[in-house]
Amino acid sequence: MKTILYATDCTRHATPALRYAYKLSEQLDAKLIILSVFDLPPVLVATIRSPKHLSKMAADEHMMVLHNYCSRYLKDSMSSNIVLDVVESPSIADGILKRCHALKPDLLILGMKDEHTLRGYFSGNIANAILAESPCPVIMAPNQFRYRKLKTLIYATDFEERDIEAIKNLVALAAPYEAEILVVHIPTKEEYSGMEQMEWFKELLNQKVDYPNIRFHMIFAASVQEGLGSYAEDVRADLLVMLQRASSRSFFGKLLHGDQVKAMETRSKIPIMSINEHCL
Repeated sequence: MKTILYATDCTRHATPALRYAYKLSEQLDAKLIILSVFDLPPVLVATIRSPKHLSKMAADEHMMVLHNYCSRYLKDSMSSNIVLDVVESPSIADGILKRCHALKPDLLILGMKDEHTLRGYFSGNIANAILAESPCPVIMAPNQFRYRKLKTLIYATDFEERDIEAIKNLVALAAPYEAEILVVHIPTKEEYSGMEQMEWFKELLNQKVDYPNIRFHMIFAASVQEGLGSYAEDVRADLLVMLQRASSRSFFGKLLHGDQVKAMETRSKIPIMSINEHCL
């Protein structure tokens, strides 16, 4: 992993997510690009300045805000491996995706919305757009979460072959930490062959992924959300990983259905990683 892109709204409550992104980049020896999206305010009076000039002035001012923010909260951690970036866009999601496509990072990190954030990134259409269109995996970190060394990663699976490619990508993140990957399935009420599917999937994964620290578990719960939340707490997981698919059958399809977006972001106490199927 060579490049991590972290998008911030430069608020004090987002600083744990900022430090999380920095610590992760440091551990992985990756370049960290810190991005902030801004929009030009409406011009209410006549001006002799051109739109291009106004845009540059706004970008320079926003870059100064971003630099002061990072200098204040990262302090002595600021180094040549950190690059600051601003982009003008009336849409937060479009601005982030624009820079993702241009910079081609290996990982995108966002802060989850909480009651203190004016424009939380993991909310409503912003989350859906980024998760659906991101050209790289996305980690959404709770703003109150403080970085800790990755030891236990949960990968939620529906036993699809695409999951194997996603787990192969996840190994690139887990291997530097020698972290354990727990492959977890939560069967539905209509599912009768969960154990047989797990054995088939386990055999196929072992053939294609060479990583010794992978374990498999079946969890029975009233809902996917409840099961993953309880299991993550029981094993003190550091990251919850899922494959993002267009189909509503996917785990993210279930979790992001209707009001569950709000429920997931308020209940999640650990970072969530989405690997989009079109990235594989």
